[in-house]
Amino acid sequence: MKCKSCGADYKLRELECPYCGRENKLGKYWSWQERTAQKNYEGVKKDVITNGTIYVINKILNAIIGVMLGLMVLIVVITFIACYIGDSVEQLVKGQESAEKIQSLYEAADYHNLYEYMSEYDVLHEEAYATYAEAAFMYKKWEKFVEQSMEFQGAELEDIEKYPKYGLIYECMDYASTIYGKEWSSRYHDVTEENQAYYDWMCLEVDAFLIGELGMIYEEVMAFREIESYQDEWKSLQRSLYDRNGWQWREDNE
Repeated sequence: MKCKSCGADYKLRELECPYCGRENKLGKYWSWQERTAQKNYEGVKKDVITNGTIYVINKILNAIIGVMLGLMVLIVVITFIACYIGDSVEQLVKGQESAEKIQSLYEAADYHNLYEYMSEYDVLHEEAYATYAEAAFMYKKWEKFVEQSMEFQGAELEDIEKYPKYGLIYECMDYASTIYGKEWSSRYHDVTEENQAYYDWMCLEVDAFLIGELGMIYEEVMAFREIESYQDEWKSLQRSLYDRNGWQWREDNE
């Protein structure tokens, strides 16, 4: 018997799960049937003892006990099968509804809710949903890039020409590099044909930010797409952006 709450296995006749305490209706039903059978047995035994011989008593009691136990086992088996079939049908219906919902969110390009929904149903790493999950993970990387770029733009309004926030510039470049490098998650490191258009759009948006906000030129952006984080070329490009934009470089930026 598998517990519906904690997933532990235990005997069918237990009144509750010994691990989490969830009530076992089948076990209670079995116990009730057993008590009822015993009660009926005692009543029949009393009547037979009063009116029959010892030989007849034994024969009748054995027959009654056999029939009652057989009926009890049959009832429990039927109940268990009915519950199992019911759970299977329910899971099948939920699975179909979930698949339809996931496809609907994907087709609507609602990747935020797609990620949340797939996380809730724990299907982000299932092969059957690979295309949808890839788009969901792509969105999460894009979301982080947008958050950092907006924070950088807000910092510009303060005193960025004198002391630009090194961490913000680095984070923007780092998330841009993650998008260019297709580093969506530990499972997804590429772009499927279905998500290629979404990826191309993200790259264009990142290009626009790097050129428009950080002052890169097109050739630098194309080269930056091939540079891995923490390499010397990365640091050199960042330093040149400070010099080009008139931002004051601090030695602790190294």
